[in-house]
Amino acid sequence: MLTTKGWACTFIIAIIIVLVGLSSFLIYPISFLLLGSIVSKLNPNNSDNSGRDSKQVLANAGVPTIVAIIYFFTQYEICRELFVLCWSVALSDTFSSEIGKRYGGLTIDILTFSSIPKGLSGGISTIGSLGGLIGSMVIGCLYYIQANDLKKSILVILFGFLGMFVDSLIGSRFQAKYSIEGNVIESGHKSNLISGYSVIDNCVTNFLSIAVMVILYLIFNSSNLQ
Repeated sequence: MLTTKGWACTFIIAIIIVLVGLSSFLIYPISFLLLGSIVSKLNPNNSDNSGRDSKQVLANAGVPTIVAIIYFFTQYEICRELFVLCWSVALSDTFSSEIGKRYGGLTIDILTFSSIPKGLSGGISTIGSLGGLIGSMVIGCLYYIQANDLKKSILVILFGFLGMFVDSLIGSRFQAKYSIEGNVIESGHKSNLISGYSVIDNCVTNFLSIAVMVILYLIFNSSNLQ
């Protein structure tokens, strides 16, 4: 599931989550790790099958770790919801991407609506989107079992699912795309860059999409900041 550095990074993050008093919330990153790894196996050619490295771990766990630290110093209850929301976005995006690459049909760019290869950032498909909804629902259901709050659980599902589309928007507009021998890919040299910014890869896109959803959720629930 992870490389050696990936496991080390995950262990440190788990320790932080426990130390800030959110040990019962470890179920969410654990669920993401297990289910995300399982769904990644749908595509035998997936590069993630060699194990996610520390950068990929931080792409998904960086924002919730920051939220956990903020919770330790502020004790804002909404931070607990934000922590769960982060994993809802992460699992929704992972399910959408992996299921879409394996089973998705027509894939279109979320901004231009033009047909693009399956798996290319910025693309969406019907099957992939349904997969994303399932991913956010998994986290939302776990949160309902834990918190017994239907309204907040539904919000976690909806914002997590929306985060999947935000990820696609960022991927389409800002993530680096390169042209190699007529094929559009997501890694390459600056000289082959055809769109986006070279500093923004898939990991940065994942991190930004989770951060954006945290901000949107805060705006939506601004009255709960206490």
